[in-house]
Amino acid sequence: MSWLIIQVVSLAVPALHLPTWVNSLVFLFVIIGLPFALFFAWAFELTPEGIKRTSEVTEEASIAPQTGQKLNILLTTLLVIALGYISYNHWVTSDNVSGGRVQIKSTSTPSESKQISNQLEQKAVLPLAVLPFVNLSNDPDQEYFVDGLTEELLNSLTRIDGLKVTARTSSFAYKNKSMDMRDIAEELSVDYLVEGSVRKSGEDIRITVQLIEAASGSHILSDTFDRKLVNVFTLQENISNQVAAALKLSLIDKDTRYTTALTKLDYIAVEQLVTARSLLSDRTEESNLKGIKILEALDEKYPNTPEIIGLAAYTYMEKSAIGDTSGIEHAEGMAKKALALDNKNIDALNTLVHYYDDFADTRPISLEKDRQLIRYYPAVAEHYKILLGHAANLMLPCEEIQEELDKVPNGIFNKLEQQQYQYWLNQCLSPKQAAQQLLEHPDEGIEDYWAERHVPDHYFLSTQQKFEANPNLANSSFFYLNLLDIGAYQLAKRVAQKFDFNKTGYWALYASISAYMYDIQLEKSPIDLLYLLQRDFRNTVDIWIMAALIKQTKTEEKSALLMDYLDQAPSFELSVQNVWEALGLVMLQYHTGQIEQSQHSAQTIFNALAQYKTQYPESFQFWRLNSLYLIASFYSDNMAHSEQILQQGFNDEYSYWWDSAGLNNFVLSPWKDHAVVVEYMSRIELDRQRIREKYGLK
Repeated sequence: MSWLIIQVVSLAVPALHLPTWVNSLVFLFVIIGLPFALFFAWAFELTPEGIKRTSEVTEEASIAPQTGQKLNILLTTLLVIALGYISYNHWVTSDNVSGGRVQIKSTSTPSESKQISNQLEQKAVLPLAVLPFVNLSNDPDQEYFVDGLTEELLNSLTRIDGLKVTARTSSFAYKNKSMDMRDIAEELSVDYLVEGSVRKSGEDIRITVQLIEAASGSHILSDTFDRKLVNVFTLQENISNQVAAALKLSLIDKDTRYTTALTKLDYIAVEQLVTARSLLSDRTEESNLKGIKILEALDEKYPNTPEIIGLAAYTYMEKSAIGDTSGIEHAEGMAKKALALDNKNIDALNTLVHYYDDFADTRPISLEKDRQLIRYYPAVAEHYKILLGHAANLMLPCEEIQEELDKVPNGIFNKLEQQQYQYWLNQCLSPKQAAQQLLEHPDEGIEDYWAERHVPDHYFLSTQQKFEANPNLANSSFFYLNLLDIGAYQLAKRVAQKFDFNKTGYWALYASISAYMYDIQLEKSPIDLLYLLQRDFRNTVDIWIMAALIKQTKTEEKSALLMDYLDQAPSFELSVQNVWEALGLVMLQYHTGQIEQSQHSAQTIFNALAQYKTQYPESFQFWRLNSLYLIASFYSDNMAHSEQILQQGFNDEYSYWWDSAGLNNFVLSPWKDHAVVVEYMSRIELDRQRIREKYGLK
């Protein structure tokens, strides 16, 4: 009777969508009931007159032998049936099941077994089986639809990287069989099982799907889909794709950014969010546009969803970073909207971190947003990397950056990353210790991070490699400028032929500015792209942009443009952290006739640089500030210091081509005949020749 109860319950639990613990509870009650049954069987006896105490029934009146004989026959019959079922299940069904199993032969040596185990761990494949869904409808013809749905789901799951799905022949061997889920999982060698049921009532269909972790029997996912039976095949495909997306997110992605979204969006929408984010990682204009289209459609279907709006803001930001800036004006507003809905939205915060970092007056806000990201998401390594990158862009003293690195929790960076960052700072604070690191870890690449940012020749090779791997407008512009600075004009011309100025943006502006500084006219000139500076870049006064704009307005006698531009320029602190914009403002004031104001601004930045050099001499050299210090000395009328700066500030290993012949030729043009300027430009030209010869460039 206990065995019969267990079999009935094991069938009823999945059919009625009851939790699996009901099976365990019933089995526990049966175990508890067994000693009571034994006690009552010993203490009482069933007689024709009813139940009596065993002690009150004489041996002659007892019918126990007859009852026992009947029970023996019944038990024998049941045992034969049970043995037959077990034999069939083991010898017949297991043959079918074995087709979907991965078996490691016992003849393998321990080392071979370990190697196989390591390979499986590296693949990180999750084994899963889809059991035939149960047809709860009265219509037997519905069985075809139910089996078809199971097969559609199985086929959808096999296309997901990271899942190893048991073959149909293996999983369908369990159709209409009542077995414990853990036993099925063990026989199929899987960690997860998917089961479900379908109920049809007229044109309405309800499909219930459950994802079960075999080891614990717990439900990872349980969902119900109500649909209209209009097109059977389309319905099967839609449901299977949606369930597959849900399983992928539950098992593989496990991304906390979508935890809240899962309660608001259907799984297909969340899967599309994942797709849009993965498209961003390609960093191509084509993939970026695909991501934007996905997010625009999602935003229309699910308005006021911070996960969608925040990612869209970041996508527009990334779009401007790799090429076209159209839409950048939406990035800030969308990010703020997402944060109004969710003040911890990771994509919105990331957007503002990068957006505000572009402008001297908003860089402190950018830094604060990044610190918020670290507070909210302390286990994300990228946020610490952004913070260290901020510190480098701001040219903070190396001592302060070391303090930031020391605050990074253990385990956030991998071993190589940690060594790379430390080597980078040791080059500034302790060159001897950096050299020792290199001796202890040869050929491990610990110097790569430092070299790419501080060794001009290495930087040139890096920009070339990035251009060849992904020639988007950003990578093309960086490589183009490097070629111009080196003097490799023929190769630069071939790179420029790939520019598409229909995709106007910062990088098109960057390319046109770079060309104009070397008297090369591209399809667009700096003045042609002036509207971008005013619309998208808030009248930035970066020295590169100002040099080209001033040069063209003076050549074409359009100085009125400069006055208008200066009137709209943002206010910011004249500090070392904003030195590029500070010197750009100095130039703009100088060439609009505000000589006294220009000299005052130049003196402020000259003093800031002098103080920085005194207080942090290693950092001053590390950030190559001597070239900017030299420019500030001329504009601030401290030319008496320029000779000392030139002779003492540039060591024998200094690479001058990185200081840009085009920029310095124009910036220092008011003093072009000064002995220091002549010597400085001569050193730049000699170094340009050196690197051209080194890499065979013309």
